[in-house]
Amino acid sequence: MDALELLIDTVDELIDVDIDLDAETKIEDMALVSLDYIEIQVVVKKAYGLVLGGELFETGQIKTLGEFADYINKNKS
Repeated sequence: MDALELLIDTVDELIDVDIDLDAETKIEDMALVSLDYIEIQVVVKKAYGLVLGGELFETGQIKTLGEFADYINKNKS
């Protein structure tokens, strides 16, 4: 499973908002709560061995699911 598919599947299970998830979906539009971010961090670590810091989201470095998938692909072990 590629990073974008993993993110879409994970977020789809977590959110209560009815939106179509794709590479252009903005992180802020997904209405994630802090525990959702932790769950995503755990899933990414298990799948790719990549430890994500909360600052990626807090600073606005990652704005869309596509940017998030690109970050994972560039930094995974």
